[in-house]
Amino acid sequence: MKLILISLFFINAYAYAWPEGNNPFSFERRLMTRFDSLPKKGEIEENFIAWPGSHWASHLGGIAHRWSAGNPQNFTYKPYSLFELKKLEQRFIDELSPAEKYDILMRRFDYPTVRREWRDNSPNDTSWFGICHGVAPASLNHAEPKNRTVVTRDGIKLNFYSSDVKALLSYQYAKIWSSPIKFLGNRCNVGSWDEVTPLTRDKCEDLNPGAFHIIFTNYIGLRNKTFIVDIDPLAEVWNHVPKSYYYDVYEEYETREGATPGTAKVVWVGAALSYAAAIAPFFEPVIGLEQGYYVENNYSYLLDLDQYGNIIGGKWLSELRPDFIWTQKSVKFQGYWHSLNSIYLPRTN
Repeated sequence: MKLILISLFFINAYAYAWPEGNNPFSFERRLMTRFDSLPKKGEIEENFIAWPGSHWASHLGGIAHRWSAGNPQNFTYKPYSLFELKKLEQRFIDELSPAEKYDILMRRFDYPTVRREWRDNSPNDTSWFGICHGVAPASLNHAEPKNRTVVTRDGIKLNFYSSDVKALLSYQYAKIWSSPIKFLGNRCNVGSWDEVTPLTRDKCEDLNPGAFHIIFTNYIGLRNKTFIVDIDPLAEVWNHVPKSYYYDVYEEYETREGATPGTAKVVWVGAALSYAAAIAPFFEPVIGLEQGYYVENNYSYLLDLDQYGNIIGGKWLSELRPDFIWTQKSVKFQGYWHSLNSIYLPRTN
């Protein structure tokens, strides 16, 4: 009997027609959808993922930015030759960008990573441009990195700070390697709600709150897993990884205007998700420090429930809402980037 009920539960959940691009079962096949069975709060265990980090802004030079230098000379500094490095004081070597440090480790004094970053980025880029699409999957798949000191075969001592390693990890996902990605929702490309037209309304009113509620309660609350959220509902993209959530039920209704077909009850929910923040680069691992903070976004929405109490859709009440969610599998560091395997020391305590 239990097996039959479970089978009916999943068949029933699949039967409803979710808006295009919003079916949570296209993101994850086996999901609990019964509203009363979903935990009202959850937090991923302290395994040091979902770490706050810089988005390595394009207008500063990306990972070629000398973030710890008093005068970073973005896009204008002259990378050092091996001869110059051997005479350079250690404090100036420590101030080199993550891209410079890695190229020096690889004995590439033509600095291919620096050159690529200068080619791909511009001081005229909008300030929110960067590689948050690499930072987010890096913090999803890799525990926060420790500091690492390496002496190269040329005798150069390189201090890779935690943020240097975060930059290199993030760069892999943003620009070097690809791996399977799952995506839910549709990107909104308008700059303000006043610009939304009938042609763009569907993309700008998602992610469907019913699908969102199902995903964050199943992932964080039931599975101790997390995912990536574009927390800006409009054209800008800010990819962040949620660490915890909680929600409350404010009211219950028999139905609502425009309810999902099959709706037997509507609940008004207020939810808060805590996301790893975009922060300035820092020397040490930041989880547990004041520099490594999390931002809380508060959402208000209606959930449509069927006669069995399953979530089958919903409607946003708050203008603050996620644009889309996604996840990406871990990548391997190979070829020119193989040495990143020895630089990266995951935090365990």
